[in-house]
Amino acid sequence: MDADLISYESMLAARDSANWAYWSMIAAFFSAGATLLAAIIAFLTINSWRHQARAQEVRNFILAVYNFHNVMIRAPELQAGKELEGLDYELCMQTYKALSSVYEANLMIQSAKVRGKTATLFSQLSDVQIQYRKYELTRDEAVKKILEIRTSSPLLRASY
Repeated sequence: MDADLISYESMLAARDSANWAYWSMIAAFFSAGATLLAAIIAFLTINSWRHQARAQEVRNFILAVYNFHNVMIRAPELQAGKELEGLDYELCMQTYKALSSVYEANLMIQSAKVRGKTATLFSQLSDVQIQYRKYELTRDEAVKKILEIRTSSPLLRASY
């Protein structure tokens, strides 16, 4: 073999190697761009899921308040000195269960700002239920107060 031929073949190999390195660099840039685009899409998707989850928490609270309102509509009329029995007792206990569901929905809310608003609403609803159980409010008055709370609160107004 001739030294010139070996040099020539080495030069061709070096040129091909540089060519392959150039195209590999281009492919690496496209790969990095695709990875960056996938990361951006993943971030936006996760962010939208978080937003949907927060909205679902508020919807669950609104539904719990709505159910509490419906339970109070079906609650028995309480009279001082009269013991509740049978179906009346069960219907009265449903008010406690429904109010407990409102409290659970309040606790499930992650946003501190929204949780503060829902905690205030829960306190108002709890006060109505306590007044009802202490015979300070009739069932119809309690239902009207709950309706006032639902219609006056911007958070609950959409449900009415």
